[in-house]
Amino acid sequence: MPHSSRHAHNAVQDGKEAVGEAREAGSSFVDEAKDAVKNAADRAQAVGGQAADYVRHQYDDLSGRGRDTYARTRDAVRDCEETTAGYIKQSPLKAILIALGLGLVIGLIWRRND
Repeated sequence: MPHSSRHAHNAVQDGKEAVGEAREAGSSFVDEAKDAVKNAADRAQAVGGQAADYVRHQYDDLSGRGRDTYARTRDAVRDCEETTAGYIKQSPLKAILIALGLGLVIGLIWRRND
């Protein structure tokens, strides 16, 4: 084989080897990138799951407190209503005079603000 032919053949061989090495390096890089993206996605999913659990726990806690507060308020209003109804039944004239007095005071305040 002449010298230039051998030189060309060696250059082609070197080129083929370089392409093979580049292909392997590229493939390795792609595999590493895939693994990194998968790991990041797994971590994001775990953090998202923890956040969802935290929000769910907070919601359950707050809704439970809201139900308890509503029940206590409802009971207090019922007690007040029963007490007021009992007072009105025991002293109807006194209750009417108190209502009249309150109406007069509210009317005077209202008129003063106009």
